[in-house]
Amino acid sequence: MIMIVIHLIKDTDVRKISFFMSVLLVGACVSCVSCMTEIKPVLKPREVSIAQRIVEQQNWVDQDIAAKAMTVKKAKPIRAKLQQIKTKYDRLQSAGMLTQEDSKAINRMLDETSEKIFRDSMKPPNIRVH
Repeated sequence: MIMIVIHLIKDTDVRKISFFMSVLLVGACVSCVSCMTEIKPVLKPREVSIAQRIVEQQNWVDQDIAAKAMTVKKAKPIRAKLQQIKTKYDRLQSAGMLTQEDSKAINRMLDETSEKIFRDSMKPPNIRVH
């Protein structure tokens, strides 16, 4: 392949170089498209239940405390919020009154707690922010 490019450059025939580059570009695009179709299903987000999200976030907080990435003091309001979300979800679920809007609202609350966990675990616990 390199020899062809060197040969084309020596000839300096612009049409040959242009044709070769077009073929090379098309080949690269085709290979990228085939890669994307293979990767796409892997990147598709999986469906996770609300109950599973709550458990995963509680575990995340526990792991961050164990790894000293978060203090117990920082974790306390997050744990309280997760407990509040769990109580609301369990109440609506057991009564059979969990609507699509409720699910979206609870998922938004879980998104917010997830962001809070991430932000708090990234800050060094010994630094005070004024």
